[in-house]
Amino acid sequence: MHRLASAGDGGTPPLGWLDATVIGTVRAIELADGPLDDDEAVRTAAATRRGHAARAAARAWRLAERVGVVDEVERWRSMLPWLMVGMALLIGLVSYEILAAVTGEDRHINALGALAAVLTLPTLSLLLWGLGLALGGGRTGGGIVRGALGLAARLPGWRTPHSLRLLRAGVQSLQQARLAGWVLGGANHLVWIGAFACILVGLLVAFSFRAYTLSWETTILSPAFFADAIAATGWLPRQLGFPVPDTASVLAASAPVGDQRPWAWWLIGCTLVYGLVPRLLAMAWCGVLWRRRRGAFAAIDAHDPYFGALIDRFVAWDRTAGGQATAPQRGAAEVVPRLIATIVGFELDEQEAWPPAGLLLPDGGATRIAGTAAERRQTLDRLAQARPRRVLIVCNALATPDRGTARFLQGACAAAQDAALWLQGEEESPPLWRDWLAANRLEGMSLLPDAAAANAWLEEPAGG
Repeated sequence: MHRLASAGDGGTPPLGWLDATVIGTVRAIELADGPLDDDEAVRTAAATRRGHAARAAARAWRLAERVGVVDEVERWRSMLPWLMVGMALLIGLVSYEILAAVTGEDRHINALGALAAVLTLPTLSLLLWGLGLALGGGRTGGGIVRGALGLAARLPGWRTPHSLRLLRAGVQSLQQARLAGWVLGGANHLVWIGAFACILVGLLVAFSFRAYTLSWETTILSPAFFADAIAATGWLPRQLGFPVPDTASVLAASAPVGDQRPWAWWLIGCTLVYGLVPRLLAMAWCGVLWRRRRGAFAAIDAHDPYFGALIDRFVAWDRTAGGQATAPQRGAAEVVPRLIATIVGFELDEQEAWPPAGLLLPDGGATRIAGTAAERRQTLDRLAQARPRRVLIVCNALATPDRGTARFLQGACAAAQDAALWLQGEEESPPLWRDWLAANRLEGMSLLPDAAAANAWLEEPAGG
């Protein structure tokens, strides 16, 4: 049996289906295209979440935003109204076809034939769904899903870089939670609930404002068969108060005479009791199973090599962060939890005075790093632990920013509520830096021209 890591560890709220879908999508991207640069994502997830699954979800969402998966999720959400319109059209079409088969054009209705027209197809689909669940559990529906994936692969709108990966991950998440059959069944029940509601309204309107004759016809069956069939099908509606034709009326119906209202109410009652009610009950049971099993989304398979390696990294971060919290390394700024602000000098000239003249030191102090990979990682880990409200990064305006600079600034922005950049050496931000910040999705950082502006920014309330 697989060992599972749950998101609920440490009081973290359980994950949902969308979280599991994004985790699966990012996993598929990394397995197919190679690992993503995730140092900042792992650091932020480890510092802000408890439990391996919750951390995996936080990491996945940050990476998903970078590679465009979040945009794909939003595109799915924008398609939901169109999906609802399509479902409404399907319900209308099904209802119209069934009503047309029941009422006909000559206002003469074969009673049992009409009931068969109303109930045969939905009853058959309900039985097949139940049989699939009995044989395959919640994982049923694989054939339908594979067919839908194959169709989606051929649609122009689905030929985006990650659309099919997102779709497959969503389906796999449902199957692993043993909910795929229940979700597919719920969609089927919803369509038929709408259709039966429309059919019942249509029958009520038709029987209220037009005169119909209901009877039975046969070539080989006896009248007693119809009398027994009407009595059997009408028993439950009768218990609910619906009028049902008596035996004498049934036997006389081959040559229709007399009151037609019991026949009309019998057809309406049977449609309600044997059509709409079972679908409502099935839909309610799907909802109950969803609530019971959705906790399965909050677990990841720790025996999967992909998740095993990820968990090892989270554990290693915990050990490193714990050691730094008790014994800060020499030369590093000692960051106290819940800092108001801190200052970091990044790749500054060693001959430059530090801290800069005129800069007031906040409670988190000021530290300067040369920009090596180890220094960047150590500083970002400490920022992720402390979660300062504001962090001011001081850089040389004449330097050329690179990937290491981008990763450091992104990590600092993720660790603090607000982040700002002071480019020393220029009164105005050089165009090179402005363009580079925009290209690396860092245009939200405040750009400060001098020490006075930096002091004013550090003293502002966070978010101001």
